[in-house]
Amino acid sequence: MAYLEQSDAVLHVAGRKGAIKFLLQLEQFLADLQMQVHERTGRELLVDIVSDHGSTLVKGRNVALDKQLRSCGYQRSRQIERADQVAYSLAGIIGSVAVTARPERIDDVARCLARVDGVDLVAVDRGDRVGILSATGDEAEIWPTVAGSGEAYTYRNLRGDPLGLLGGVNAPATKSFDQAALFRASLESDYPDSLHRIWRAFHGAVREPSPILLSLSDGREAGYRWVRAFALLRGRAGTHGSLTRSASLGVLTSNWRDVEDVDSWQAHDALFGPATMNAARLRSVGRSLAAVSQGGP
Repeated sequence: MAYLEQSDAVLHVAGRKGAIKFLLQLEQFLADLQMQVHERTGRELLVDIVSDHGSTLVKGRNVALDKQLRSCGYQRSRQIERADQVAYSLAGIIGSVAVTARPERIDDVARCLARVDGVDLVAVDRGDRVGILSATGDEAEIWPTVAGSGEAYTYRNLRGDPLGLLGGVNAPATKSFDQAALFRASLESDYPDSLHRIWRAFHGAVREPSPILLSLSDGREAGYRWVRAFALLRGRAGTHGSLTRSASLGVLTSNWRDVEDVDSWQAHDALFGPATMNAARLRSVGRSLAAVSQGGP
């Protein structure tokens, strides 16, 4: 297994042009490696390639979170000791922000931050439900439900339709979605796999989740000031981390089998599940038989 860390930096700095150049270099490297392995062993390499996220491929402008919080009577702090204090950290340059506030102020802080220019959606943990707020004032709630033996979620809009799941219906409505069907149907939408990803962000994906998550619009970003200053000198061409389609969809491809679309939780099974293990065993058995037939150990 190889982890190619430079691919992330290339897309941040060089965008689509740099990504194409990088992928062509990777393709040539794998072709050369394939040739070497074939000459040495007579076998073919089985190659799977997977990315961990997408990229907006759009240069971003910073969001003014501190300014908006002050206008709402809050201040950013490293520790929360008073009701008017809010905490969040900024690592690198990214399209999302996790925010913590006093329990009695969580909804108020979420509504305050939903009005920040560049914030697309705000998700707020309400215990057995997760609230979704949009910059336009739309609001909905989601919660998990049971549908047969599979995973499902219920989506109820309170105002508007922030995730666009109700076909333009603005009147209050409640609808349940089978997770597997919604995953497939939403891949080309503005927010792929939105209900599953939002719910898991507070329930299972993060060990100690913050109660408020901001998803920024493509072309907007939040970042640590020194990293942003360096990026201004070096240049940048995109970021990731938000709920939007371009920032979310990655790549899973293979040279030895057909692969289906999967979410990040299913990717492990796709890469290391029974099909991969069986293929590895078969090749191991073939190698052992070849060694015996050639009189090897």
